[in-house]
Amino acid sequence: MCGIAALMTTGGSCGDIRQRAERMGAVMRHRGPDDSGLWINTDGNAALVHRRLAIIDLSAGGLQPMRSQDGRYSLVFNGEIYNYKALREEMAATGVSFETNSDTEVILKLYETRGTDCVRALRGMFAFIIWDELEKRAFLARDPLGIKPLFYAVTPQGLAVASELRGIRSSGVISLDLDPSAVQSYFATGSVPEPLTLL
Repeated sequence: MCGIAALMTTGGSCGDIRQRAERMGAVMRHRGPDDSGLWINTDGNAALVHRRLAIIDLSAGGLQPMRSQDGRYSLVFNGEIYNYKALREEMAATGVSFETNSDTEVILKLYETRGTDCVRALRGMFAFIIWDELEKRAFLARDPLGIKPLFYAVTPQGLAVASELRGIRSSGVISLDLDPSAVQSYFATGSVPEPLTLL
């Protein structure tokens, strides 16, 4: 169980992105006690955070955020890709080279070659965020069953994403006020209907 988070801001209106991203990672420390990572793009409007629980590749090669060789893509990932060895062999046969033994790198290389269709090849439980520095956009994905959590909030300041709601709350970009109609619905039916959320 790793923890991932991201902040993407518009026009620098989110204040100190480093400080906000560090807070997001700190509140999810329990999700990944083995290591942590933070990457901020050169424009200072995108940050990726990772809390690592090392399972597959215990070496430093599995550290995240992981960046593509050309620096265009940066990735944070939570989960396990069961068919990563087969995917790695398939890509290696076409000339794709790998520097680590991690399933994280397989996702990154798969995204480089197939784009968003990469998720169709993945078998496992996963949630990940890829930032494209050239296009200045993020791609978020999680497994079809939603085993690995991925919460997000779209605000006037930008986008906040985390493995836990407390990660988004700690970013300071959302209101912490409860939505009375969502709370009422929760107590009446045991769930909150879309598009409402408790906050």
